[in-house]
Amino acid sequence: MNSRALLLPLISPALASAAPVDVYWDNSGTSWTNLSAWSLSGTAVTPDPAVVPGGNHQAHFKYSGYTGPTVSLNGDQGIHGLRFDAGNGITTFKGGGTTRSLKLGAGGIEIAAEYGAVDLGSASAGQGVKVFVSEPQTWSVLSGKWIRVENDLSLGPNRLTIAGRGDVLFRGTVSGGGSLVKTGGGQVALETAGSYSGDTRILGGSLRMWVDSLSDTATLELSTGTYAELLYTGTDTVGMLTFDGVPQAPGTWGALDSAADHKTDRIRGTGLVRVPAAVSFAAWQTSHGGAAVAGVQPGRLLEYALDGAAPAGKSRQEIAEIGGTRHLVLTLAVANGVVFTGTGPLVAEGETGYVIEGSESPAGPFQAGVAELFPALADGLPALTPGWSYRTFYLVDAVGTAGGGAFLRCRVTR
Repeated sequence: MNSRALLLPLISPALASAAPVDVYWDNSGTSWTNLSAWSLSGTAVTPDPAVVPGGNHQAHFKYSGYTGPTVSLNGDQGIHGLRFDAGNGITTFKGGGTTRSLKLGAGGIEIAAEYGAVDLGSASAGQGVKVFVSEPQTWSVLSGKWIRVENDLSLGPNRLTIAGRGDVLFRGTVSGGGSLVKTGGGQVALETAGSYSGDTRILGGSLRMWVDSLSDTATLELSTGTYAELLYTGTDTVGMLTFDGVPQAPGTWGALDSAADHKTDRIRGTGLVRVPAAVSFAAWQTSHGGAAVAGVQPGRLLEYALDGAAPAGKSRQEIAEIGGTRHLVLTLAVANGVVFTGTGPLVAEGETGYVIEGSESPAGPFQAGVAELFPALADGLPALTPGWSYRTFYLVDAVGTAGGGAFLRCRVTR
């Protein structure tokens, strides 16, 4: 696939939205919809807000001692974010008679209290709370305690980052097209089968799973010092498994004492993870309406190697900041197990070969330095066929430093 120079339109920055209004739970009531249970002052129970706190409010909770408040939503509610400033007990949110929804905005959740914990929802009839992540956000558990999501959570298309040294437990179904990212210490735990289709990136702490339900087309990333504790019996297929962003070989992966093809201390427990290999070109060509013949049509080979024809949208060229400088970047689908060598061009040999090369001119020579970026910049790109994963490559020279243009292309060989 030959690429052309990337021309980016000048886009005016969006107008800044108004800062959220701080409201404070004053512990004088139990209902979210009771205005007298809130205050606009962080030190007094008045003045009360004029409206029920919603999407343009940041809600603060603080109390003394080890008994936290119970808040009944009594309706479907939305809030910019929840912050727990003080108090060493559990703050509990319940539906209030029937299952309610709580839509969380960009403010996410932050537990700043040293021993504070939060329960969202309940298994009791009529007290459930379904949580909606309406924007990309972070849940920071700075205490050594937890956030427990007792009912279902919808990510939508958003990334949920879980930070801090505490734990987050999802007891219901996690759904949507978004992704989960864990940083800091602590653990993120998935107790039931999920259906979210995005990546799961463990950059700090650990992952615990009772059910093999990661997306077959998404990435499971485990960084140095992290691990996945897989308590199920069986094998969970993922689109790609990466260690520190580096794609791992096809086959099954498991704990050091497992029967997996590949063993690692980054996986514990009885469960396995399977990374599928791409089907052969001959089998692919037959399944796509053509005979497996000796004479290969270049267009069909390219479609196979990149998991789709050009209009499929499974590639992207952009300018991205890497290490503080701006570089021309190319992200595209590559068959699992492909290993690139070299510094410009990057070359992968096999049944189907890939050459990633760069130049200052579309006429060449294509000898500029090229490197791979980990993890791939794949957010927003379409799901891939099992056996393929997104990989990202970039020109080593920053944009504008070489004095000429910037061009990246991928050639497929056989």
